[in-house]
Amino acid sequence: MWKVEFSEKAAKQFAKLPRSIQQSIVKAIDEKLLVDPDFHLSRLSGHMGSFYRFRVGNYRLLCLKRDQEIAIIAVGHRKNIYKSMSTTTASQ
Repeated sequence: MWKVEFSEKAAKQFAKLPRSIQQSIVKAIDEKLLVDPDFHLSRLSGHMGSFYRFRVGNYRLLCLKRDQEIAIIAVGHRKNIYKSMSTTTASQ
């Protein structure tokens, strides 16, 4: 059984989203991600190659996948999510 956890940063980003988007994300996690994560997660390329993305409409969840656990590390609109993550990974 897969387990999904939000990082502190992702939880804050999720809380700022409109309620309807939050409900869509929770529904997609329950119905898609927990059922078949290998099908629904796509590996990113380049310097973000260790991350996966999960699409929910115009929003993206950036994740790490380990054993039977998926760690959601960022949540945001598709227009901004990769820009915010590239600055985060570059500074590490």
